[in-house]
Amino acid sequence: MEKKIRAAFFDIDNTILSHTMHKVPESAIYALSKLKEKGILVFCATGRHVEEVKKLPLQGIDFDGGVTLNGAYCYDKNEEIYECEIGEENIRILLEELEKHPMPVAFTEKDRVYLNYPGKAAEDSMRKIKCPLPETGDLKRGLDHRIYLFTIFAEDDSWKPVVEKMDNVVASSWHEGAIDVNSVKTNKSVGIRKVCEHYGFSRDEAIAFGDGFNDVRMIRKTGIGVAVGNARDEVKAVADYVTDPIDDDGIYHALVHYGLIEDDYKFPNE
Repeated sequence: MEKKIRAAFFDIDNTILSHTMHKVPESAIYALSKLKEKGILVFCATGRHVEEVKKLPLQGIDFDGGVTLNGAYCYDKNEEIYECEIGEENIRILLEELEKHPMPVAFTEKDRVYLNYPGKAAEDSMRKIKCPLPETGDLKRGLDHRIYLFTIFAEDDSWKPVVEKMDNVVASSWHEGAIDVNSVKTNKSVGIRKVCEHYGFSRDEAIAFGDGFNDVRMIRKTGIGVAVGNARDEVKAVADYVTDPIDDDGIYHALVHYGLIEDDYKFPNE
């Protein structure tokens, strides 16, 4: 292996957490433990909130920290590393637009996620990732609290004119009816860069795994970018390597392929 890898970053949903088995494959748990034995740092890289991550069935994985909210909030076990909020003016624009064109929107703060009202797109999207709807709350709270990300739930493109009125934001979808909006200053790739710099090495010394639209930048810009076999075509197109699907031990096989771990896992059918 040519590149020295010092950290590994894993998207969660359908990359390391199977939505068909509703758990992390045993081979992936084994692979991540072997990475840590070799001194390689292991982080999640997700659009999810910190509190959501804690509630997921990720037993057996000891993350060293996380790039969460699509890079807007990054941390390790000791401290916050980086944060990037949407900005008050953009929140004002959104609230004004929602008065004219109502749609379900969830605001994400550091310790809280809340939704103005539920709807079919919100229900379908949250069901897809096996999560309950966020609590109902008043979005005006966002005028005097830091909002790191907001999610618009829409079954069509009605959200686009709303976002286009804002300055310096970027939208990325994680489901057909769910669109995350972050500051243009951040994404998973930026979050990974901030974490790597915090530890004194470059993003080129990291490997990243993903499957969805919001993984494209990190797959393209990290030292090694791996798409799981069940990834969207757009992710596979920019990946250095396309491994097997998550349910076919893709994480384990990719790490073996790059020589980061030994091929010594005992599969149940062997």
